[in-house]
Amino acid sequence: MRRSREVRNNLSLSVVVLSLVLVVVVILITSHAMISKAKEQYAVEKFYQSYEVQDGDNLWDIAADYYNVECGTTSEYIDEIKSMNHLSDDTIHAGEHIVIPYYVIQQ
Repeated sequence: MRRSREVRNNLSLSVVVLSLVLVVVVILITSHAMISKAKEQYAVEKFYQSYEVQDGDNLWDIAADYYNVECGTTSEYIDEIKSMNHLSDDTIHAGEHIVIPYYVIQQ
């Protein structure tokens, strides 16, 4: 009797866990499809701008002015700026000119 109850409880728990996993998978697939469709509706164009570094500027402040979600994360955007300008670290100096990429969404 006790064994039967344990089996039933384990089976019920398994059904609940499986149902939750299935719901999560469906949500993930649906959200991925919606994001993909949204990205297809807009074209993102990349442009470049020369920027003269001012006294007190740093890459994080500059990135904050030009960053948008099309750039990836802020850290990825700063890595892109560093790569384009052949910078090995975050150090920039007033008077230097650096190239800043920026992105525009075209509908």
